[in-house]
Amino acid sequence: YWRVRAVYAVYGTKVDPSDGLPLFNKTAWSKANNVLLEIIKGHCSDPPGFDFYHQKLTKRGEPAFNSLGLPLLECSRGTNLTECVHKQIMATFGSWVTGVEMGDALLAFFRHCYNQHISERRRLGFPVIG
Repeated sequence: YWRVRAVYAVYGTKVDPSDGLPLFNKTAWSKANNVLLEIIKGHCSDPPGFDFYHQKLTKRGEPAFNSLGLPLLECSRGTNLTECVHKQIMATFGSWVTGVEMGDALLAFFRHCYNQHISERRRLGFPVIG
C-alpha cells in the first residue's frame, strides 16, 4: 500500500511539460484512491502461504534482470498456467480410450515431467537433466 501511495504522491502532482496540466486530474485521483482501497482489502496481494510471483532465471540458473537492472518476474496468478496443464491433459486423453491404471500412469508421468521442468526454471542451482 505504502509504495503505491508514495508513487501517487510523488508523480500525481507533477506537471506534464507538453500541456502544462498535472498528470492526475480529478478522475485519475478517484481511480487511484479506488486502487488503494483494493490494496487495503487485500485483493492485490498473495494469500498467506502462497507465492504467485517468482523471479525469472537465466539459462545458467541465475536471477534475470532487464536492461535497467530491475528483476524480471513470472506470475502464476491467473489461468495461463492452469490452461497449459489442461491443454496437455486434453491432448493426452482426448483421443485415447484408457483404463484407470493407464490413466493414472500417464498423469503421474506428466506430473513428473512438468515438475522437473518447473524446478529447472524456478529453483536456483537445480540441475538441468534434459
